[in-house]
Amino acid sequence: MKYALLIYSAPDTNERPYAEAREAWVDYARAVKEAGILLGAEQLAETDTATSVRVRGGHEARRGGDGRGRRA
Repeated sequence: MKYALLIYSAPDTNERPYAEAREAWVDYARAVKEAGILLGAEQLAETDTATSVRVRGGHEARRGGDGRGRRA
């Protein structure tokens, strides 16, 4: 089984992980890399380029990174 871990901060805020928490994540990343179970560690593009897809009640709703809502 594979998992993806995403750490996200809203771009319009100054919220950033505290130094201690950040250090803990760096330590964790180092440990999983050394254990040979880390498959990748890439930074994603900014959220304004993303498309969100949600499925509720069998209906798919998409919202593009350009801010325009679209329903499929």
